[in-house]
Amino acid sequence: MARQHLPRLRVRRALGAYSFSFARHPAWGRFYARQPEIQDYACSLADRFGVRERIVTGADVLAADGYEDGGRWRIRTSRGDWSAQALISATGPWSEPVLPQVPGLERFAGEVFHSSRWNHDHDLTAR
Repeated sequence: MARQHLPRLRVRRALGAYSFSFARHPAWGRFYARQPEIQDYACSLADRFGVRERIVTGADVLAADGYEDGGRWRIRTSRGDWSAQALISATGPWSEPVLPQVPGLERFAGEVFHSSRWNHDHDLTAR
């Protein structure tokens, strides 16, 4: 599951743009779906097409050499060496929170938290 969680996140486009042509979503719950529904669709496709077992997470990439014979990447990581047809960098530049230095923030009476460290106990009613 994604670390970053934005409970009110919705897409800004009609949902047809968020379905693969080879695996259309049969019935989106609303015209502008929310994050959980989009994530469920993406996860179901990863399971259906066997993508999850091919994903390596929690490994530092130490080197990634261009294509070798046969069109494959040579990847050296902190968890071993790999060879792959595709290399996708998913470094998550927003996963480590950096709160902006906003003048007067220390006087703000409300709760402050970063979306990658969402406080699920915080009541968002009427906000």
